[in-house]
Amino acid sequence: MFADARQRGMQIPFYNTDVEQHIASLDRLEAECDLVVLPVGDCDLAMVYNGRAMGAVVPPGTIVLLKAIDADAIIPGEEYVIVCQKIVTLRIVRAADAEGKYRLVPGDRENFDDILVNASDITSVYKVKGKLIINS
Repeated sequence: MFADARQRGMQIPFYNTDVEQHIASLDRLEAECDLVVLPVGDCDLAMVYNGRAMGAVVPPGTIVLLKAIDADAIIPGEEYVIVCQKIVTLRIVRAADAEGKYRLVPGDRENFDDILVNASDITSVYKVKGKLIINS
């Protein structure tokens, strides 16, 4: 539901732009409006996911509700937007066999590969706190 002045609750800035394309430049974006989604809790922002790598887990067009966290707070098995110098992606984060690395796993493993990143290459992390899947 979109928020207006009469509604109460946590207001989440909504950026009507693709998360993988624009979250690294968040400081230069302006929120289109605020969302109020009461059961979600503490979120910093909402953006649209237009990627295909997550398959049915996060279909294209889904609004993802995000919370900025420290990279040290990553819990393997959860969904995150990972921002590195060379890649920005929404994936399931898993521990890698090698020390100091993460394996970024797509929801659609048939058509997309895992990505291995060094923990030291991660510049910011956003935990996916909720998803609003828009049926067309």
